[in-house]
Amino acid sequence: MTQMPDGSAEPDDVSTTERPLAAWYPAPDDPTKLRYWDGSAWTAQEAPLPPPAARKAPTNPDQVRDATRTRIIAAASLAVLLLGVLATRVGFKLRLPILGLFDLVAIVLAVVAVTRSRTYRLPGTRPIAIVTLVIAVALPVLGAIVFVFFLFLLASSHV
Repeated sequence: MTQMPDGSAEPDDVSTTERPLAAWYPAPDDPTKLRYWDGSAWTAQEAPLPPPAARKAPTNPDQVRDATRTRIIAAASLAVLLLGVLATRVGFKLRLPILGLFDLVAIVLAVVAVTRSRTYRLPGTRPIAIVTLVIAVALPVLGAIVFVFFLFLLASSHV
């Protein structure tokens, strides 16, 4: 019996339509090499196994468009967060929760960018979105801690 490309042993009564197509397959005796299966038996031809393929950039126009949109969303989430931090000074003077509004928008955009970057497997986009998401979530928590600390200081100074 001959070992077939899928690793199974070929019974003697297999028809030619049930056999794997002629092509290069991992060698049954050495998984680091390729060996040519001619459709009915292994040949003596061998080749080195190619290195694993790296993530390729999208080439389909729709994928390129989606990847570009995802990168723009990730950059926009970071820009909105930074703009919110800069606008906080104006917000304090006007007594408006400006940072909170920008923060919410940055969180939504970052979540969308993380989700899309996973879907489209975009290198470099996901870390930007994750960092933005972490900062956008941490800012209100840090703000609340500072606020409670100042309230505590204010209350202790009146005693």
